[in-house]
Amino acid sequence: RTCFGEDAGLGRLHRRLLARRSDAPEGSYTARLMAEPTRLAAKVTEEAGELNGAASRDEVVWEAADLLYFTLVRLAAEGIGLDEVERHLDRRERRVRRRD
Repeated sequence: RTCFGEDAGLGRLHRRLLARRSDAPEGSYTARLMAEPTRLAAKVTEEAGELNGAASRDEVVWEAADLLYFTLVRLAAEGIGLDEVERHLDRRERRVRRRD
């Protein structure tokens, strides 16, 4: 728990992944993905395909979680915080609203 509330969810996972950039335990799968961009790109592509092919609600949740994990690894590998992505989404929303 932090002064801002529960330390949970995507934010907590992303902060952990960012920390792995510089301080990964020996044999860390996350560190390996960050060190091998081609492998990471393949995992993102694979998981997106699996999400698209998911048939049940449980499968959609499972595959979405996988895709989010690998997406967060990619962001962390680039040193990009979730706040930057959120700001970008906010800007997009404002542009779309103006077109309506």
